[in-house]
Amino acid sequence: PPPAVPRRGLSRRPATDLSPRVHHALCSMVGRGAQELTSVGSSALTHPDDVEASRRAFSVATEPTAPHYVEKRYLHKSGRTIWAAVSYSIINDEHGRPSHLICQIDDIGLRRESDHALLDAFEIDREATEQLRRPDPTRAGLASADSHALRPTPSSAPRAGGSPARGA
Repeated sequence: PPPAVPRRGLSRRPATDLSPRVHHALCSMVGRGAQELTSVGSSALTHPDDVEASRRAFSVATEPTAPHYVEKRYLHKSGRTIWAAVSYSIINDEHGRPSHLICQIDDIGLRRESDHALLDAFEIDREATEQLRRPDPTRAGLASADSHALRPTPSSAPRAGGSPARGA
């Protein structure tokens, strides 16, 4: 089997964008070397459909009430999509100005696949339940015929003593 790909990577990027650092697990996750990762902005690694939302999320990162979590897609060097949960924190210098952005990037591709499989199963179950609740003329006819066949006849009806009549 192929070697396991790390499920969590880390990056530290100075606010000035000088000499960012990345963890080897992040390099493996996106299929790129540390030098390549540190020489490009995160937008170059982000799926094109998620670039704007990612920019918006990080543009308010210094606001204390802003969420410091985003789910987004990255592009592996091979072109495949990697779903990731990005948690990040701003580190301030002694003057209270942002000095670093620390990111923890978790590969959530398997979780998303299992979530979709579960949702698909729920949808199949819901459709089956709805189908069973709809009147079906064939099923209704069979049920009616069965109920007539199961009704006791006068000769098989219980008597006052509780047992069916004999000899009928």
